[in-house]
Amino acid sequence: MKVTHKIISIPPYISTSWDKVSSLHLSDKNLVITLKDDTHISIPQLSPANIEEIFAAHALYLEQQETKEPQTHATQAVSASIEQIATPFRILFGTLESISQALQHNPAYSNLAALPQEIVSKIEMLGKTLPPEELANFLHPVSGCNCMYCQISRILKGEHTSAPVEHTAVEHLEDEVAEEDLHFEQWIIESIGDKMYLVTNKLDPNEHYSVYLGNPIGCTCGKQNCEHIVAVLRH
Repeated sequence: MKVTHKIISIPPYISTSWDKVSSLHLSDKNLVITLKDDTHISIPQLSPANIEEIFAAHALYLEQQETKEPQTHATQAVSASIEQIATPFRILFGTLESISQALQHNPAYSNLAALPQEIVSKIEMLGKTLPPEELANFLHPVSGCNCMYCQISRILKGEHTSAPVEHTAVEHLEDEVAEEDLHFEQWIIESIGDKMYLVTNKLDPNEHYSVYLGNPIGCTCGKQNCEHIVAVLRH
């Protein structure tokens, strides 16, 4: 079996890319894969770990499709700068010389708008791969300046405070639960693995979905923030 964020291959049952797959669900402990041409493929005797891996890969694919939206020119330019920095970091792993080559403090842009949160997150992830002492010695953001170099320097040094506090995807979804949704519980929730749940309709046992609460969160119904995910979060 080979499962990635791009393909699923389980000989002799199926070998295809995720863009050909419509949905996944469990039926009598068999994994049923529905293709976009309405073909149904039932795969028996998969272990819980394999099932979790498959659902997680499908959820990741769906998440990536959702985030493939056009960026503004400003965001594209910032992304390009981050990539210029990130590539040398990945190669040298532990040196910051590339920052001085790619970006310099520029007081002419001291009033630059704050970087998009998606870019901030990428820079924060980058900073976690570098020795803290080297970050502290190399990066010197200027107080009151919001040029790109100073913004990136503060983020890498952990001094970035202007961005709103991030919450996990689970916390965001919990905040979206409407009060009226709490009056009737339509779904039966069963844990079938680590962060993996089977959600069955009490009124129609043939209607069931699999929900993954890892990263990224996903449901086999293919929708984001669906009632099945909400039901698991309330469980």
